[in-house]
Amino acid sequence: MTAILRILGGTAIVVVSFLITLFLLDYYGDGGGNWQKRLLEGNPVVVHFTCGTQNVFDCEDSYTVSYKGIGPGRCEHVFKNGEGPDITGWCNARPEEYKFSIKGALLSYDQQGKVMIDGKVVGQLSKP
Repeated sequence: MTAILRILGGTAIVVVSFLITLFLLDYYGDGGGNWQKRLLEGNPVVVHFTCGTQNVFDCEDSYTVSYKGIGPGRCEHVFKNGEGPDITGWCNARPEEYKFSIKGALLSYDQQGKVMIDGKVVGQLSKP
């Protein structure tokens, strides 16, 4: 009887581990490679800033960022709270280097979509 319980317990551990792995693969499927890919392909991402972090952006606002063009001529297009006018014109970030720009402020992001200024987490990326 104890051998059967051990087998069932071991099987349960394997099944739970497998399910957790599937969840993490799906969760991290929107990782940095995909965030970067979205920006490089001109698809928008939404930046949500975290209240209480030291940055120049209001945590009540969100910024939708997309890029047009290729190479050094690539410029960001930014909409505050999903509306116009387009806050564009700095063209000083390189999404291929995991960086983007809002109102001239350079921000970076990691594989989980965490937004950083000078290495400190100040927000999160999401899909629109």
